[in-house]
Amino acid sequence: QNEEALQHEITRLMPTTGLLEGRLFSGASEGPTMASELAREIVSADRIDWLVSFVRESGIATLMPSLEEATARGAKFRLLTTTYMAVSDFSAIKRLASLPNTEVRISYNETTTRLHAKAYLFYRESQSHTVYVGSSNLSGPALTQGMEWNIKTTALESPHAVDAMFRQFEAYWHDTDLFERYQVGDDERLQRALSRPYRPLELSEDELNTL
Repeated sequence: QNEEALQHEITRLMPTTGLLEGRLFSGASEGPTMASELAREIVSADRIDWLVSFVRESGIATLMPSLEEATARGAKFRLLTTTYMAVSDFSAIKRLASLPNTEVRISYNETTTRLHAKAYLFYRESQSHTVYVGSSNLSGPALTQGMEWNIKTTALESPHAVDAMFRQFEAYWHDTDLFERYQVGDDERLQRALSRPYRPLELSEDELNTL
């Protein structure tokens, strides 16, 4: 029984695609979804660094239990995002910022900076780092069924590339001209930025979720 419990815990924590080799996630029906793999990456990481243009409630819905578990045990979560096109959900950003050991920084400047990168970085003290870079923003359809292309690579497989991604994230994180810290309670500016008439009104809610 103890062995079964141990095996169940390993299965829950270990990404289906492992920590050693890369993988393409294309939204195809076969294989794990980006969302299911991110959930496993989250609970096995010591630090979680995400860089996304948009944050939607549909995107964080299935990931919140993993994020709550990871940050509660002490994993650090850092999120860089934007108010571009006013597509992000204020409530989703606030929920993430409310997690322990979490910091959110936001780019409000849409005249000189239009962040289009989508990257999910997972740092581990064991050096078994993994990163996902591609087209999926933090929305439900983009992480599950959309026609997206996302590449997973690992520190073992591509150490120089993975190191470069961590260094670039760190550079963005410390660039206070690009990103400003958001804290729960500092709501007025973010709400105002996300309520502007920039959102493409011709798109449905389902279409917005795929951005």
